[in-house]
Formats: sequence, C-alpha cells, structure tokens
Amino acid sequence: MYRHKTAVYALLDLESKDTVRTVGIWGEHGVGKTTLAECVFDDISLHFQHHCFLSNVNNIYQNRISPSLLKHLTSKKCSDNIFDAIKPFLVNRHVLLVIDGVHDTNHEQLKDAMKVAPWLGPGSRVIMTSWADYKLNSCGVKYMYHMESLRYEEALQLFSLCAFKMPYPPVGFEGFSIRAVHFAGRLPLALKVLGSLLFDKDEERWKTTLRKLEASQDNGSRQISKYNGAGEYLPRRQIELEQYVRADEEEHSASYHMLL
Repeated sequence: MYRHKTAVYALLDLESKDTVRTVGIWGEHGVGKTTLAECVFDDISLHFQHHCFLSNVNNIYQNRISPSLLKHLTSKKCSDNIFDAIKPFLVNRHVLLVIDGVHDTNHEQLKDAMKVAPWLGPGSRVIMTSWADYKLNSCGVKYMYHMESLRYEEALQLFSLCAFKMPYPPVGFEGFSIRAVHFAGRLPLALKVLGSLLFDKDEERWKTTLRKLEASQDNGSRQISKYNGAGEYLPRRQIELEQYVRADEEEHSASYHMLL
C-alpha cells in the first residue's frame, strides 16, 4: 500500500495551501480503492479543521465525520441531501473530504459533491473513488490515480495480516497461503475476506476450505467478490462464504486439481 499512498500524496500536493485540489482514485471493483482512501484519510485527517469520509450518503451516522462537524449536523435539522447538509459548515474552512464510491450507483451524487468543492477554504483536499475514470473526468476531476491489482508480495502480506495477524505465513502454511492468494486474484477485498475466514483455523480446515473453493472456482470467486463495500459488511459476507465452503464435501467436482 505504501507505493499507492506515495502516488496519491504526490497528486494531493499537500504543501500547496492556496487552492482546493480534487484527486480521483479509480480501478476495478475490489482492487483496494476504499482501503487506499482510508489509509490516506487516517494519515492526514488530523491536519484539517474538518474531515469527512462519506461512504453512505443516505445515513450520516454511517460515515466518518469529525466530532466538531457531526455536532453541528446533529443539532440542527439538515437537508436530506448530505452534501447540501454539510456545505454550510464547510464554507471557507480547511477541509479533507473523501467521497467513496457514492457515484457508482448515483452519478448525480458525484455532481452534488463537486458543487461542494468550490465552497471549501484554501488548502482543502477532496478525494473521490470510482471504478471508471470517465465518471471522474465528466465531473471535472483533473488529478487521477489508476489503482491496479497488488503485486504478489503485497497480496501475500495483506492476506497474512488477515489470516495470521503477521506479515508473512508461519512455517507449514506457506503453500496454503500461496494457493489462497492465487484464488483471490490479488484483490484486496477478496484477500481480506478469505484471510478473515481462515484466521485461527487448523491445517485440516485450511485444506478443506481451499479444496472446496478451488473445485468450484467460478462460484467461489463470485462469493468472495461479493464483498465490495465498507468494513461493516465483512461479518455478513464472511458468514455467506463459510456457509458455502461448509457445503457437503461430496459435491466437489471430479475435475478438482491442485494449484501447487
């Protein structure tokens, strides 16, 4: 993630204090756009007067909003449109605003978000994520970062952090981990879900789980890739995947083959 953050920081140009700059992060579903935006947000949010990480425009309480701004929003009757609601409190303020994928389902929401940017104070930064660069282009975003799949070593490290709470697989689990990373396609969301599912499981459970997923790889991949949202959805998606891999072992395809 370090190399991705470095690229985004260069586009943000945080040393420039006289303008408002909007940066877009785009890439395929599950590639890690939200994770990257969260990492950047966590690193720099305290340097701004107000900060907002908007991942659900329909429920203000499911977003990460600085306490001072949240106090204003909850103490007054606000507009149903979250961007109209926050705009009066952000005028000429030093703000970090992240809009995570809201435009994937409603392009008008991205346009609403862009209307907020001109009201922000000098030095403010806006970060938006999207699966397509043309969506960002159409709204006037000039600075964009194309996020591609993790490199193999990065994928293995992320998976290990979720599966073992350490940056590398322990002795005896190296082969299993390589198979899991291969199956997940090096996509961060899939790596997180599969790693969380296998966390604290014994060797036999690893064998059973990987064998089941590999035997029906198309369906298994689809189950993992369903996790395409904020962290609060992980438990529900994990349960779905557990139900899938615990299905009757007799259903395994005869064409099963080892990846290693």
